[in-house]
Amino acid sequence: MSRAAIAACSAVVLAVAASARGQQSFGLHPGITTIVSRGSLGNAAGELLQAFPSTFLRGLGETASGAELRGMTVRVQDSNGSSAETFSGIVRSGDDVRGPTPAAAGLIAAIGPITTPTAGSTLPVAWSMTLLFTTPLATPRDAFLCAGVEFGLRQTGVDSLFLHGAGPGSNGEHPNTPDVAWQIPLATGVPSHPPLRSTWRIDLLLPSNAFRVANVPGTGTLPLYGIGGAYPDTTAGGPETQGIAFACAHGAGAQGSVYVFAAFGFDPSPSVLPGFANRVLLDPSTLVRAAVARGTADGLAIPYLQAGIGALPVGLGASVMFQALVIEPATATLEFTNAFATTLL
Repeated sequence: MSRAAIAACSAVVLAVAASARGQQSFGLHPGITTIVSRGSLGNAAGELLQAFPSTFLRGLGETASGAELRGMTVRVQDSNGSSAETFSGIVRSGDDVRGPTPAAAGLIAAIGPITTPTAGSTLPVAWSMTLLFTTPLATPRDAFLCAGVEFGLRQTGVDSLFLHGAGPGSNGEHPNTPDVAWQIPLATGVPSHPPLRSTWRIDLLLPSNAFRVANVPGTGTLPLYGIGGAYPDTTAGGPETQGIAFACAHGAGAQGSVYVFAAFGFDPSPSVLPGFANRVLLDPSTLVRAAVARGTADGLAIPYLQAGIGALPVGLGASVMFQALVIEPATATLEFTNAFATTLL
């Protein structure tokens, strides 16, 4: 798809993240920055992309007719805050193994150029930039999706933009966690992984709800929502033995009740139940017949497995798929969330 053909995907750009009833944030980073990088792009132009693989994610942005993306938030850093820089937002399709499909064949949307604000200082300045699509962007709901930025050329010694990310281990993930960060140099058009197995600070803005799984790195520590929820570190022992928690963000907020269900597979042919919004994504033949956890839809932690008790076995090689149901009393609605799988390596 050519960029000229994506006129419907123009964007409103904000310097801070927006929060609205019909818009929930979903990322695979733990909410902290430990690296500021251009990957292996160096001074060259290219894309830095965060993958959202279908191996452990299904139903992102689910709607009655498919799936959509309302926008995205990126955290970029200008090495010289006194001068404005430009970048573009990128959304691509692809494959869980080969990564993003390059060039026009995989391009879902390209938004930009987007200009950063200025800070009146020559010191480095980070910006959280939110791109809100004026028309919701149709996306695959059960297939690989990635989103990120395209940076232009950077000349040696001249200030430029970098992308924030969380480096290896900062997600509390297993050492053998698959790499979900990608880059595509403009010169070659060949996707590859950046040097560090990181997660970029790229967040999708989804309609209605966002359900995430977190690992709890050890006794007395806070949950880390992101790739560590998909691949917790089962090699940890003693008081550092990890636990599991959930979070569900929904427009109902604290008034919405969340029930988390589990199965040992995704449903290969998901369907809609009468009276319920969105599809059931869990395999009915392996479904646990009662909710495994309960909480509220305000995005706060929903405890599941306590850290420090040895609840996550090493080397099991099994995956558990989770999906939540949100009940909103005020409107008497029943809505299923996206599904998120946890694999015990």
